[in-house]
Amino acid sequence: MKLLLLIVGALITLAGVVLIVRPAVLFDLLRTYQNSRVLYALAIVVRALLGVALLLVAPTTPFPLALTALGWLAIGAAVFIAAVGPTRFSKLMTGVLNLATTWGRAAGVFTVLFGGFLIYALL
Repeated sequence: MKLLLLIVGALITLAGVVLIVRPAVLFDLLRTYQNSRVLYALAIVVRALLGVALLLVAPTTPFPLALTALGWLAIGAAVFIAAVGPTRFSKLMTGVLNLATTWGRAAGVFTVLFGGFLIYALL
């Protein structure tokens, strides 16, 4: 389970680097698929699985409280996305992507820091 979360941490860090260097790459990809039911389903499933994995691994790390909180936050986000439905999720994506044009690089910095923390907490 830790290995899977380390890979997720590396992917999050990589996404952050892409946001810093070439944010349009990630935003264009998300705009292309923002109305896709597959993206909607992935948004729910990935968050739920990430949350459960974080809850299972948290007690074995130096930061059990932080990882437990992140796990519950991910599960809560999955429940929220499922509750709003695909139509409102698409509208939410539109709003976030409009903000992201302005704040993308700053979000990339926080994404790199979050991915780095996840890796550090699991090593």
